[in-house]
Amino acid sequence: MRNEKPGVGKRLASMLLDHFITCFILMVPVLAFVFIRGNPADEGPAMGPEFQFVFLGLMFLYFFKDGFGARSIAKRMTKLQIVDNTTGRPASVMQCFFRNLTIVIWPVEVLITLFNSQRRLGDYIVGTRVVNYGATPIPAFEFE
Repeated sequence: MRNEKPGVGKRLASMLLDHFITCFILMVPVLAFVFIRGNPADEGPAMGPEFQFVFLGLMFLYFFKDGFGARSIAKRMTKLQIVDNTTGRPASVMQCFFRNLTIVIWPVEVLITLFNSQRRLGDYIVGTRVVNYGATPIPAFEFE
C-alpha cells in the first residue's frame, strides 16, 4: 500500500508547475491575438471586447486544467491526483473546476497548503483532497 498523503514540498511544486505550465500554454493564444490585432496601445488597456472575450475563455480553460482524470499536466508530472474527500474516487470535472476558482487568491491557497498538504481552500469548499496517484484510496471525512 502506497502512502496516500503527499508532502508539502510535492504539493507546492505541483501548484507552482501547474501555474507556470498553464500560463505558458495560455499565453500562446494571447500573444497570437495581440500580434494579429496590432498594437495594444491603439485600443487602450482593455484592448476592446474581443480581447476580453478571449481572456475570459482562457481563464475558463485555466479553471478546467484538472478536468482530465482529475490530474493536470503538473499533477501527472508529480504523480498526484484530486479525489473526492468522502469517496476517495477521482474528483468530477465540476469539482475540479470549482476548486480552481479560488486560484484568484493564490497566495492564500499557498499558505493553506503549507499547513495541510492534502487540502487547500478550494478543496475544502468542494469536498476534495490531493493524494499520491496510485495510492489506495481511503475515504476521508471532514473531521479527520
